[in-house]
Amino acid sequence: MPDRLPHWVAGRDGRPEPFDGDRIYRSLFAAATRAGRPDPFLARELADAVLHFVAAGDVCDPLPVAELTDTVAKVVREVGQPVIARAYQEVRPTCDADDGDAAWFGLDAAESGRRAAAAGSVEDARQRVLTPDLRAAEAEGLLTFFDLDAPGELAGVVLPAPAPGRGLVETIEAARDRVGQYVAIDAPETSLADPSGAAAWVRELRVGLRATGLRAVVNLNASEPPTRGPGEPSLFPNNDPSHPDRTEVAAVLAEHLLEAPSEVRVDWHLGPADFVPAARSRLLRLARWAAQAAPIAFVPDRPRQPVALAEGLDRRHRAALAVVGVGLPRFLQRIRTERPPADANADVFDKLGSLTRLALTAGRVRREFLRRHGRSAVRDEFFLDRARLVVVPLGLDAVARAIAPDGRCSPYALQILHGLNAAIIRNSPHIPSVLDSLPPVAGPATPEADSTFVPPRQQLRADAALHTAVGSGTATVRLAAERPAVDEVADLICHACQQPGLIRFRFAAPAAPRTLAADW
Repeated sequence: MPDRLPHWVAGRDGRPEPFDGDRIYRSLFAAATRAGRPDPFLARELADAVLHFVAAGDVCDPLPVAELTDTVAKVVREVGQPVIARAYQEVRPTCDADDGDAAWFGLDAAESGRRAAAAGSVEDARQRVLTPDLRAAEAEGLLTFFDLDAPGELAGVVLPAPAPGRGLVETIEAARDRVGQYVAIDAPETSLADPSGAAAWVRELRVGLRATGLRAVVNLNASEPPTRGPGEPSLFPNNDPSHPDRTEVAAVLAEHLLEAPSEVRVDWHLGPADFVPAARSRLLRLARWAAQAAPIAFVPDRPRQPVALAEGLDRRHRAALAVVGVGLPRFLQRIRTERPPADANADVFDKLGSLTRLALTAGRVRREFLRRHGRSAVRDEFFLDRARLVVVPLGLDAVARAIAPDGRCSPYALQILHGLNAAIIRNSPHIPSVLDSLPPVAGPATPEADSTFVPPRQQLRADAALHTAVGSGTATVRLAAERPAVDEVADLICHACQQPGLIRFRFAAPAAPRTLAADW
């Protein structure tokens, strides 16, 4: 949103309250619902129009609430929604009422109290966590929520340092008080004196994950070991980053982690030392797992860039608030029903900001819910204020292909990502957010189906351009053959690391051929 918005709203009794554009959005959704059109995307667009009008004018700070509500009704009427404007004037919020906050959020006091009371019950998480507008957005397919089965915890965290006398299992169990979906483990090879302890470490990890229901991303072979402040314990005991066998220990850990399907993904970090002739045999061992579509991803470590530890997490950002997907196919379908096809494609890029702000609203609702009803370990201000919302663009390739007149999707995919990311950056003061791929919250990711096959090197170049646009992402590269040669996969890994901007990549088996059936 523009910087010229007021910081405060003055109630009818003169009491100031922080100006919040989401309150305008929710009150407009309540008005649209009253008018028989419970449309969250329309309410978001109307709120954005109001905020743009307010920022463009000369407004006082604090802004009187009566002036604000009159402005809202006027703008909504002038953009062609007189019925919603009239309904808004009938239910318009006031800052000085006892239930003013509920009114701002498009809820009556009884509904607000019911949600709070239900926070500790077995009622469905969508009823407990999501406000009516977000439930409507989910029902329409504009938003998808991936982590509502653990509504009282963060989606993901970097595994914290263990307390004295506590092992890996106990550390994971303690982290479960704070996280509900996935943990990232940074450089566990620094805890082991030699490869002989790898099997026992992996057994402990699997016991801890199965006991807690969490998934894990284990980061191995990072070019720079994790650092810690003075007096801060390391993630694992006996941390010796200078140990000469650290890379070999990491390779043995990877072998044990990948030998059986589990709730673990291995992220193998790559640097210049991994491509010297002496390291070729180790690279071939890893390529063999990648050729079998094992749960292993590769992360090029680049100078002056934060070390990526999982989707939404790195060494600078150690907690993920929630995971929200934006449904781009439904978004495109909606716009095409409202506009002629020639105008609809242009509107896609113009309205990406409203779709993104709808997802950011979901993040703010989740953070407020955790502040009020989350576990005590989560309500630590350090985690909630710094935890990042992970916004996932769903159906990106399909939408880009639908927009492209000649079937070429990469430029349009890049333009869509630019639009989503720009909206996130403009609204970053409200809630820390990142545009990224789907974390391991719903099992392994697979590339979208496509009738045409693109060579792996071309896929990597296109994905590198997309990652460069947003500074994050996980590329899933479809291999050409069901059982590719290990040398070929190793060469693809080398080629991928030469693509500037590529954050993380993994390989998938080729798509199964389509079978045509007819009632003959």
